Amino acid sequence: MVARKGYASVVALLLENNNIELNLKDTEYGQTPLLSAAERGYEAVVKLLLEKGANRESQDKMKRTPFWLALKNRHKAVVKLLLTNSDRLELESEVNNTWTQLTWAAEEGDEAMVKLLLDEGANPNFPNKSGQTPLFWAAGKGHRTVVGLLLRNDADQEPRGEDKETPLHAAAYYGHEAVVRLLLESGAQKELKSRLGWTPLLSATINGHEAVVELLIKSGVDLEPKDIYGWTPLSWAAA
Repeated sequence: MVARKGYASVVALLLENNNIELNLKDTEYGQTPLLSAAERGYEAVVKLLLEKGANRESQDKMKRTPFWLALKNRHKAVVKLLLTNSDRLELESEVNNTWTQLTWAAEEGDEAMVKLLLDEGANPNFPNKSGQTPLFWAAGKGHRTVVGLLLRNDADQEPRGEDKETPLHAAAYYGHEAVVRLLLESGAQKELKSRLGWTPLLSATINGHEAVVELLIKSGVDLEPKDIYGWTPLSWAAA
């Protein structure tokens, strides 16, 4: 309870008792004191618990670790503290089989956290279960600065997951003109097709993103690609 409230001085007194159980979990959420403190961003309490040997890889009932809870709640100081005190950081671990730590930060557009994770050695090309990388999610959400940061850290421009879509497909489909422009300027391939046979031009046309369509046309893309149903961009535009 005192860890959950952030009472560092009380936690310090309690930790003087060598018989105290550091990793005891509550019955409601399955959280240890470290999990509770990390989730709420109590840096001083986290530091005390780590120094006493609290299990930094403990998980609550939702399989969330202290690192994940601090990251998700944007407690940068606690994230850095957990990194500093780790012997081995599972930067490519997944939460609910969907998100890696870096993928989540990229999808959220949290540039500071993305930079921190990359600086600590997170792999910018590590995919989730569907084969989608942090760059794919950042592009699909229109986070231009994060896309640029990932590209500067050697992110692959053409990762292709189950649907064979690239970050350029995602940016074009959702109409993120600035991201499309950045990817094109960085050399992204313009004619790759998704599982449905869509090129980035088809992806933009289907959703009526005129500015993106114009940008792609000016870049010299094929104007008559056909999807698996034989439809071209003109077919979709006229539908």
